Amino acid sequence: MNMSSEDGRAAELQALVHTLTLLQRSDLSSVAALTWLVYDISITLEQEVDFIWRARWSLPKFLYIAARYYGLFNLAFYIHVSLSLTVSENFSVHLHSISCKPWVWFNAFSNSVFFTTTVNLLFVIRIHAIYEKKRIMLAFLLFLFFAEFIIEVVCTTLIVRSVTVEERPSGLPIRGCTSTSAPDWTLAAWIPCLIVACIFYVLTTYKLAKNLGIKNWVNLKLIFSRLHAYPIMDIFYRDGSIFFGLIFVVILLNTVFNVLGGAYIDIGAPWLSASYSIAGSRLVLNLRTMTSIPDSKLNMRSFSAEGTFRAASNVTAPDDLDRDSIPLQPRQGWGTSGTSHEV
Repeated sequence: MNMSSEDGRAAELQALVHTLTLLQRSDLSSVAALTWLVYDISITLEQEVDFIWRARWSLPKFLYIAARYYGLFNLAFYIHVSLSLTVSENFSVHLHSISCKPWVWFNAFSNSVFFTTTVNLLFVIRIHAIYEKKRIMLAFLLFLFFAEFIIEVVCTTLIVRSVTVEERPSGLPIRGCTSTSAPDWTLAAWIPCLIVACIFYVLTTYKLAKNLGIKNWVNLKLIFSRLHAYPIMDIFYRDGSIFFGLIFVVILLNTVFNVLGGAYIDIGAPWLSASYSIAGSRLVLNLRTMTSIPDSKLNMRSFSAEGTFRAASNVTAPDDLDRDSIPLQPRQGWGTSGTSHEV
């Protein structure tokens, strides 16, 4: 009987140590994600001032600011709650106390729903532009956008409603909110994100390959040489590949962490915010930097027939020209000028 009691206490102690270890790793993960985001902001601040803040207001500029600085606020607030010892299960009369139940709702929608919506809208704008603003493509992209948004909102609502906020054990150094939830709807929420991200990447890659005249994907030397000849195509392909890969990995890891449940969820969540914030803002900033037109709307040249691309390169705008209609040329004899599209 005593042996059984001791085994039970040992198991409880081991479970407690495991939980505290995961919570500590979660805190470190949050700080690391915030540090990564702050570092990215710091190294691109000069470009941001020149190509974002001095540019006229447009939808891409608004989405850039939303992705960039809401991500910073979201992560900082997330860390504040995670490290807070004044979190209550229900609403508290104390001024500085945070309620866990509203926090769970806020964190769910301000994190995954907000960032996926913002970045997906940026992808819609980019892909619509490289497909020459065709209405049928816009309709398809908007269908994907709203389908994912609706599914994610519904699944997130069902997930949050299933969350049970747990009271923290007294006398233990457990900070923040502790809760449990069934992962039944988690896969239903994340799988559409993965599918839509894959479709966006395939659409981008297909269009670029078609206009480069690439039929042999094994000849990497030819592919990269042609991409180098088209600076703006290089940006589209490089950024699309990097950020698709980044977002895909982060979503996949968060899916696994959500299935595992417990404190594992808190380890992956901060990286979702940081990754979407960096990916979304870089999609705009890198393209604006390439065009080197700090006080104009972001433009890129249209795609022409297969094998020819009307690309943009680094050019200086004459003072007597309207910068929104500058005929941008590719490097050294590639392609011709064409109609610009705002992205």
